[in-house]
Amino acid sequence: MSGTARLPDVLPITSKNIDYLNKITVPDLSQEISNSKTSIQESTIALLSSTSTYPEEKVKQLEEMYKELLRLEEKQKFLSSKLIELKAEYKEQSADLPRLDLENWNHYLNNDYNLTNIRKKWIELQSEEVEINKKDQWLRVFYALPYIWSDPSRVIPYDPLENNNSTEEEEDIKVDGGVIDLNCPVSLKKFNLPMISLKCFHTFDDASLKELFRPSKTIECPTPGCGKVLTTKDFTEDKLMRIRVLISDLRNSK
Repeated sequence: MSGTARLPDVLPITSKNIDYLNKITVPDLSQEISNSKTSIQESTIALLSSTSTYPEEKVKQLEEMYKELLRLEEKQKFLSSKLIELKAEYKEQSADLPRLDLENWNHYLNNDYNLTNIRKKWIELQSEEVEINKKDQWLRVFYALPYIWSDPSRVIPYDPLENNNSTEEEEDIKVDGGVIDLNCPVSLKKFNLPMISLKCFHTFDDASLKELFRPSKTIECPTPGCGKVLTTKDFTEDKLMRIRVLISDLRNSK
């Protein structure tokens, strides 16, 4: 019986095949993930608006679904970045290697040239865990909901948006009581479109910010004692304050 020659697991890429390599990408699911996240956010708001008792189990299910989307989002970014690195490494290694022939067959068979095995590396990367974005605004909302459902002005023990080093357990023992004002500190009216500064974490209504920024591209934070210099780019919608106001309005309408 004649034996079958074993083929090398990995070979250098030729100039003719580089275009094929460049076309290999991670499918872009960003739009689908974004739409799904928005759907969960809207479902959560609709759920809260339709009940007088806190729907703990349903909120927990929505939170877990949302976290899974965040994991998928980070995994896609991770894999896209790693694939770019792998392709660049493979092309760089291939550039200096000889074409396969009978003389170097065994060298390639044993991978004596230490060529990157993209397929093997890619399989390994699939099982790597990724960290979700813990500063995501809706993670903040889901964490806060059990605390603010009965009292929308309550201070939450742990704020993932503000705390870089503290853990939830550490923060839980730091705060007892406290009140969050649901009115803009500038206009003194209830928040309509709350915007939070990612520099100092103070919240103002969008209409107030537009007035403050009208004469200048920068302002000093209006909160007494803060002093941070802010631009419009430092602000993003405060999702948690929006939910606080929603729950407050629901309470007042009953």
